Amino acid sequence: LDAYDAKATAHEIFTLTQESETIAHGQPSGLDAVTTSATSPVHFQAGRTTDLGLPLDAWIVIADSGIHGSTRETVGHVRSLYENSFRETQESLSRLGKIAEGAVDNLRSSDIRQLGIKMTESHGILADLGVSTVQLDELVYAALDAGALGGKLTGGGGGGCVIALAHNYEDAQRISDAMREAGARATWTHAPLLNEVVA
Repeated sequence: LDAYDAKATAHEIFTLTQESETIAHGQPSGLDAVTTSATSPVHFQAGRTTDLGLPLDAWIVIADSGIHGSTRETVGHVRSLYENSFRETQESLSRLGKIAEGAVDNLRSSDIRQLGIKMTESHGILADLGVSTVQLDELVYAALDAGALGGKLTGGGGGGCVIALAHNYEDAQRISDAMREAGARATWTHAPLLNEVVA
């Protein structure tokens, strides 16, 4: 849309995103389309999406591992764990839910340091559940070593992207460089307060 200087309503952007998701995944839930077309953080719980309406006073760095992940495979793996190690898996999933609830509170209070800590803890649990990969872990470690406030895989796992939280533009650039050196195919930085994206 930007390339052709074309305008679109929020509904049109959602519809276009949902069409792409249908091509990629068959029958998407709509959550990804809502999230990616939102202009501020959203909270999804019990089938409802709530717009938090809060700008995040931090920079976000996204790194593409270059590896195509399969949500179906990772969900199947976690389902198998759930069936074979119910108690441990249930505890991990419950902890992820509590982390998500705390992250919403951190967003509301603009506590980016605690948000970063929760992101990293969440990634560790996802790695223990077998949702992460060596490559995704290396990107998270590279981001943390470069000064990220936190980092975690995003999406269905098994590949795809990692997201890291940076305090400012300089940190974001350093983190972006470190993630590329660690093997990221591409990185993007985004400052929600400035509505600015840098490839």
